[in-house]
Amino acid sequence: MRALLVCIPSSDLAFAAEAHEALARVPPWLSQSAAVEDLQHRLQATYPEAVVRPREPLAEVGANGDSVWYVTRRAYRSRIAASVDVAVPQEVAFTIYVERVTEWQTAVHVRALRLTPDLVGSEWSAGWEFLGRRNEGVLRIVEADPPNSVRLEASGMGITLWYHTSFTQSASGTTVRVVGDYDLPDGILPMIVDRLFIERGIQRQIDGAHKAFVQLCRLELAQSEAS
Repeated sequence: MRALLVCIPSSDLAFAAEAHEALARVPPWLSQSAAVEDLQHRLQATYPEAVVRPREPLAEVGANGDSVWYVTRRAYRSRIAASVDVAVPQEVAFTIYVERVTEWQTAVHVRALRLTPDLVGSEWSAGWEFLGRRNEGVLRIVEADPPNSVRLEASGMGITLWYHTSFTQSASGTTVRVVGDYDLPDGILPMIVDRLFIERGIQRQIDGAHKAFVQLCRLELAQSEAS
């Protein structure tokens, strides 16, 4: 069984190197569940809170024979999960999502810093309001498989966020699915604010951004039909 490790965040190079070394020592005859457990046990010898988990089924695209496992130094407390349907072809949905992010990403104010031809390494400055304070960071593409999927990470002010977006054909056009996580430093939350309140607020921001994305797709469809 083959496995592709996705170390989160990708900037944690030392942890990523150790994770790949540990994976090379996992017996190849183990089942997936046993192999995941074995790798996690090996990593926890150095990182007691390390977590290994197979990628969410909703994030799977294609069928290249590789299992994808997310590996982190420690368990993360929050989840991102969303799905929207748009009435445009897969290639169009992917292009709007990646190339027009400054137009539909309403949850975070983004400005292009560096755009690369193959997408990986493209960066945007990112600013967002959180609990009354202004946060600044960088949003970057760390993995891209046009027009099937893209993985992004954002970091700044101690906050780390990553998500994987897949694009699959549907009867009406394209289904866009997002799964991911975010990490908030323990000291950032006031005592009076619980995590459920935070998670609901973040989900509302995600939903608002996706509404803007759907609207852009509708405008693109109307323009193509008019031409």
